Amino acid sequence: MALTIGSLNLCNFSSNTNRVFAKNYDVVAEVIVKSGADVLALQEIIDQQSIDNLIGKLRVSGGANREWRAFFDKKQTWRNNREGYAFLWDENCVTLAKDDDGNEVLPELMTRYTSIKRPPMVARFVTTRLGELRYELCVLNTHIIFSPDNYQSSHPEWYGGAAMRAYEYSKIVNDIYPRFSRRFCTYAIIAGDYNLKYTMLAAVNARPKLFKGQPTMMSVQRDKTTICTLDLRSDGQPDVRVDNSAGLGFFPLVYNGVLRLFGNDEAFAGAQPNSAMNQTPGNDGSYVNDYDHFSFEVGRVGDYIRNVQRIDAPELVYAGSSQMFHSYKESVSDHVPIVATLDLSASQSF
Repeated sequence: MALTIGSLNLCNFSSNTNRVFAKNYDVVAEVIVKSGADVLALQEIIDQQSIDNLIGKLRVSGGANREWRAFFDKKQTWRNNREGYAFLWDENCVTLAKDDDGNEVLPELMTRYTSIKRPPMVARFVTTRLGELRYELCVLNTHIIFSPDNYQSSHPEWYGGAAMRAYEYSKIVNDIYPRFSRRFCTYAIIAGDYNLKYTMLAAVNARPKLFKGQPTMMSVQRDKTTICTLDLRSDGQPDVRVDNSAGLGFFPLVYNGVLRLFGNDEAFAGAQPNSAMNQTPGNDGSYVNDYDHFSFEVGRVGDYIRNVQRIDAPELVYAGSSQMFHSYKESVSDHVPIVATLDLSASQSF
């Protein structure tokens, strides 16, 4: 039994057509189909209509052997009222778990955890493939908010946004994740856009546990997953921005109107604008940010994770186009999907 779990930040995914970057639902559906995901966690979803539009496209073009369903929610919290989350899943592979009365357990925003600026959404699924054993899976869909706000002042030990995001990730790992991995679903996975470099994640995951029973976590992410466009300056030269993201290896630039990405975290971690400008930009498909990850408890889930990879969506849907990355960002997102296979063939079902 194998399930493909996916995660994709859809970058202000809205049904509003009066936007600079209006979404092309046909292309978004094509990206999702090409990802091969059976369950997909989506971030930056603005409204229900956008998900309804997407499901409509998937039901037409998503394949005869797929039965797509979706769930969207967003709730205003005192720190976030702009975006929500969604889950997509193929009911031929999984359905929502049910409670003791036989009612579906709908995905839930964890707004009770008021210390987290943008609480994750948690969904529980049960496998449904005929003739195979049944398993229960839990996915925690998260998009850790990037910028600190005035509540940072109550935490003088925080020195910046990265530390804040690491703190919020640790709250998800230690407060929310065990509730589901220990009480409901052995196979629990955190998926989403953490806005954290892998080295910071490793530090949080390896931190000595303060209380007995806290999980020992692992985070995995292969290659680079995020793309971003910057405008040309008025003089026609590329605008290379070096800001707080520079420490995370964030060095995209636009060259002749086409998104070009170069370098890696180690090479550009301490780079300055001059050194960046001396590099020859290359369109080699190397995305630049290590923001999207899967995390899971090593002892419970680690043995079953296979084939973690990014889906090179710009190349798949705009192959040969001189505006490949720009077209992708304009119609889909500044992120590409990441997927992982959860291979449960060697585990025990319920």
